[in-house]
Amino acid sequence: AVWREGGLFRGLLRGYWSGMATYGPFSAIYFNIYEHWKKYCAQFTGSMETLHTGHFVAGGTIAGTVAAVATSPIDLIKTRIQVDNSYSGMASTAARIFREEGLRVFSKGIGARVVWVAPGCAITIAAFEDCKKLLMKASGPAEPVETRAVQQMVV
Repeated sequence: AVWREGGLFRGLLRGYWSGMATYGPFSAIYFNIYEHWKKYCAQFTGSMETLHTGHFVAGGTIAGTVAAVATSPIDLIKTRIQVDNSYSGMASTAARIFREEGLRVFSKGIGARVVWVAPGCAITIAAFEDCKKLLMKASGPAEPVETRAVQQMVV
C-alpha cells in the first residue's frame, strides 16, 4: 500500500532525511554522554576494565534519557512527516507545527519517549559491554600491533 500510494520517495522513504536528522544527533549525544559516564565511573573503580553491568545500565539509562529529551522536538517533526502526507520538509513542518499548535507541543510526549528509549539504551549498551568483556577475556591479552609486526620481520 505504501509503495502503490507513494512510490519510492513519497512512500517508502518518506521521512528518511528527517529520521537522519533525529538519529544522528541522538547518537552523538548518547555516545558522548555514555563515554563521559564511563570515564567518571572509572575514577572510582580504578580503571575502565573494572566497570560492571550496573555501571553500563546506569550509563545507558542516563545517556538515553538525555539524548531522548534533547532530540524529542526533532522526533516530533520526523513523526509528523512520516505519518501525515500534508507535511513535507523539516523547516516547513516545524514552522507549521509552531504556528498551529504553539511552542509547548514540542515538549509533549517527552516522558513517554524517555520511558520507551532509556530502558532500550540501558539494555543494549549493557549487553554490548558485557559481551565485549567476555570476548576480550576469551581471546586473551591483547598484543600490540607493533610487536607482532616486528616479530614477523625478525622471523
